[in-house]
Amino acid sequence: MLFHLTKLQTIFVASVFGVFIVSAIASLLVRRAASRLDFSTLERIARREDQGVAWWRAPDILGITLMLGGMLIILGILKAPAAWGLPSMVIGLFSLCLATSWRAWLSRRAFSAEAPGSPASRSALWAAVIVTLSEAALGGFVCWNVFPIKAAAKRTATSATKPAEKESPQPEKSLWVDEAEALRLLPGKNAAYLKALAQRQDVRTQSAAGRTLYHSDDIEKTKQAGLPSWDEIKATQKQ
Repeated sequence: MLFHLTKLQTIFVASVFGVFIVSAIASLLVRRAASRLDFSTLERIARREDQGVAWWRAPDILGITLMLGGMLIILGILKAPAAWGLPSMVIGLFSLCLATSWRAWLSRRAFSAEAPGSPASRSALWAAVIVTLSEAALGGFVCWNVFPIKAAAKRTATSATKPAEKESPQPEKSLWVDEAEALRLLPGKNAAYLKALAQRQDVRTQSAAGRTLYHSDDIEKTKQAGLPSWDEIKATQKQ
């Protein structure tokens, strides 16, 4: 289980860094192009961006909180059901990705409104597209890696808690055999000899479905004691 937790931590930490790196690169592209705009235009763009802060700040804070809480649950520091850890981190990461993408599109909207057709506006558009695609790819990468890990951990836990199944005893081979099987136990003898043994009560018989069955254990015991000759059988029959 330790391997899975370590891999999960690595994936999520790398994902968080990925979110901020992509956001920083996109912001740098926009600000570089915006440096050519006059001061009054930049002020209006900044005011428009400030108006939309609440739209991306809330999911941003929520995402960071959920990811941190999920990590603490997995590490056993935060007292909560262990099953909440991974879902909290996944939801937190998606909330963080959503906030980053939404922030990029709000910035694009501000530049489009205050500096339409300018290089800064086009850079803001490209930045929003790049951020959105990057966050979607990041979310897909996390799902692709996390859910197989969770499934493997669940199978491991199930197999560890599942009691060992008792081997069912093999059914005992029937002691009653038909005439063909009985003769196979008496190599070199014929059906008349077998019936003679039954008449002497050396071998027990019973009827089932219109067939005569012979007790194989009796045949083996008779063989061990020494099979009687035909003369002995005839002598017994005369008595």
